[in-house]
Amino acid sequence: MCNICVKLDNQFIKSFDEQLAFLSELNINNIEIDDYIDNLYLINMNGEQIEKYRNILIKYNKKIVLINSSISLDNISDYHLLFRKAHLLKAESIRLHFDSNCIDTLLFEKVEEILKMGKSYNIWCMIENNAHLFNADALMQTQLFSKYKEYHLGLIYNALEVVKQKRHPFFHVFYNGRFKNNIQFLRINDGLFSDGSPIMIGNGNAEIKELISALLARNYKGYFSIEPYLAPCDVNDIIMTLDIFKKTLMEI
Repeated sequence: MCNICVKLDNQFIKSFDEQLAFLSELNINNIEIDDYIDNLYLINMNGEQIEKYRNILIKYNKKIVLINSSISLDNISDYHLLFRKAHLLKAESIRLHFDSNCIDTLLFEKVEEILKMGKSYNIWCMIENNAHLFNADALMQTQLFSKYKEYHLGLIYNALEVVKQKRHPFFHVFYNGRFKNNIQFLRINDGLFSDGSPIMIGNGNAEIKELISALLARNYKGYFSIEPYLAPCDVNDIIMTLDIFKKTLMEI
């Protein structure tokens, strides 16, 4: 009925093989990872190592739908390597790593070069809103989506990051935003206006039920992303978040 992806943290399930086995128990086939597996960065993997992890994915019938890059936009050569390895692992998309508030010609040129790589490999590039990056009215995202319509560029919408800015993720940002059709991932999380602290979904100010409902009403084909966002977090938090999310779907 909907696409769910889960990202696990190495702190509570160490090996990639064990992580995929756990997700099989939850009947989850779409996974999100950082740009390393078993503490080995993808860009440093040789052919034998890539084949090993490709085979583990096949063994558990899992698909990598998102890789979170930690590579600066300045490092074009490493992005070349990352896209190549992501292609071999049949990953669907890569989240670009923004580490600047600047909106300037140079930044746009770097992004476009990376977007061209994504198009050549047929891999989507993602950007994610962040309370500490991009200005409050989402100008950065709007400019990027408008400028690069011909490329595979999508948005990971993170409601908790909006809450940290003491704004309503649905009523203030989504409802009035021009990026609705660009959303490819919705983070399933929640937080409090008072101090921006994370809290179990349904107990905070992230308006997650409204966001889910609005996206489904628009025939949303993207992913609902469940990741460890509580601190500390363990497998039980992942299971609980997944259960609450499914109950929310039933109530919509």
